Formats: sequence, structure tokens, C-alpha cells
Amino acid sequence: RVERAGARSVMDLGCGNGALLGRLLKGRRGVRGIGVDLRPPVAGSAVEGVEYVAADATRDRLPVADVAVSLCVIHHMTEEQVVGMIRNSGRSVG
Repeated sequence: RVERAGARSVMDLGCGNGALLGRLLKGRRGVRGIGVDLRPPVAGSAVEGVEYVAADATRDRLPVADVAVSLCVIHHMTEEQVVGMIRNSGRSVG
């Protein structure tokens, strides 16, 4: 859980429209939500309060965050890409 981790920022890799972050952050003030996706949502379909970054989580520089999550994206990736995403996110997550 976000509050148990003492997290002040949560990054969702392969965030889509940001719905997971929206649920994770609901009612938690002061926690920053960062959505990373190759194609972040356009205005109108994005979740309010989530910051979006257009990036390839397997290789691009990622924002600094306390916690990273990824749900419903690895089935689109090769094993090498999954390993790359884990290693790459480890450079930005404490």
C-alpha cells in the first residue's frame, strides 16, 4: 500500500490513461502520481492530477519516484524488454 511505503511519489510504467494511478492516489493528498507511457493520453481522456511523461520505460530516462508499479503491460513485451524496464526503473526509484 502506498501509505505503508511512506511514498510521496508513485510512477506507473505503461500507465495508459492513468486509471490505476487515479485509484492508488484517491484520497491521498501530497502524493505525486507520474504516468509513463509511449503514448500518454490526450486531454479529456487523462486522469486529473496525474503527471504524464512520454517515454519508453525500457530505455529512456525516467522521473525520480519513491515507488514504481506496472500492471497490464508486460504481456505486450518480450522478456528482454521486461528485464530492461525493471533495470531502467531501478535507476529512478529508491
